[in-house]
Amino acid sequence: MKQSSKRFTSMLIALLFLAAALFVFFDLVQPTYGVLQEKKGTEASTQILLANEQKMIGQAKNLISEYQNASQAQSDLALAMPSGPSVANALAQVYGIAAANNVSVQSIAVAPPAVQLPAAAAGGTTASSSRVTKPMGSLSIQFAAVGSYESLKSFLAALETNLRIFDVAAFSLQPSAPAAPTAKGAGNTQDLFTYNITVVTYYQIP
Repeated sequence: MKQSSKRFTSMLIALLFLAAALFVFFDLVQPTYGVLQEKKGTEASTQILLANEQKMIGQAKNLISEYQNASQAQSDLALAMPSGPSVANALAQVYGIAAANNVSVQSIAVAPPAVQLPAAAAGGTTASSSRVTKPMGSLSIQFAAVGSYESLKSFLAALETNLRIFDVAAFSLQPSAPAAPTAKGAGNTQDLFTYNITVVTYYQIP
């Protein structure tokens, strides 16, 4: 074969390979590349959507947690300062604390509830501030009880740490009168005292 024929054949083969390469690129590689790019775009959009949804879920969880904390705080406040005087509840707690600390309540009296207006309202400031701060009521309870000195200390400590707020406004004590002897013999009355105690508890005005 002549040299020119070999050169022509080589060029023809090269053109055929080039045509085949172009065919493969345009008909196979380029469509596949386009599909791949589309999938990458879809995956990126999906990841952004997932991140946004996770962020929204996190915000929702935070709101739920804040609501639960607020509800718990409101529940604790309702126990510490109930809505309304709740006189029966206050008396039941006083009797319960006394019984738990070996203190015998002899008599009890409740003074009429007193309403304490908020400082903002009393000072004549804006009406909006008075609406935020509700008026508070107080209830004064006077009672006489009998027990030992140690019982008095534990009783007062229990009142101070009770969930419903009790402030000891005044108290006095004096030795209790000796008890009359019984068939089993008289008990030790040297450590018995009579207490006269005034406590103040508070409540929210509905």
